[in-house]
Amino acid sequence: MQKSNFLNFLVDETFRIQEKSHNELWSLERKLTDYKINFLRGEFIPQTQLLRFKTPLGLLDIPINWSCFAPEIGRDFTHLRGDNDPESLLAILKASWDKNVSSLLITQAQGYCYIIGLSKTDEQHFEDLINPQEIFIRAA
Repeated sequence: MQKSNFLNFLVDETFRIQEKSHNELWSLERKLTDYKINFLRGEFIPQTQLLRFKTPLGLLDIPINWSCFAPEIGRDFTHLRGDNDPESLLAILKASWDKNVSSLLITQAQGYCYIIGLSKTDEQHFEDLINPQEIFIRAA
């Protein structure tokens, strides 16, 4: 093996390993797990125009045309509270998922949609969860 090929291989592997640990370190899921916040991770199903979430009660399909999936201009998240929940998603999830949920944060990361159940004590982490810093760090 030529020295330059070996060096290129080492450099590529080093960056690949660092990139993997970097993504794991900064991912939204990692933050949620560290803060012990309940969340649902959903995938977009293009054939049916639904977001499918795996819940403790089974699969939950939600149409993408609900207002909670259309964030305000300039934002990539929606914060649902009792006063801005026209489809009653908060009420439904609070009754069937976790009674301590006081609001929902709906956002996306790494190709998935996340519904994050925030209790009164979890809302202190709100700014950290919506912080787009991880996007800028990955792009650098």
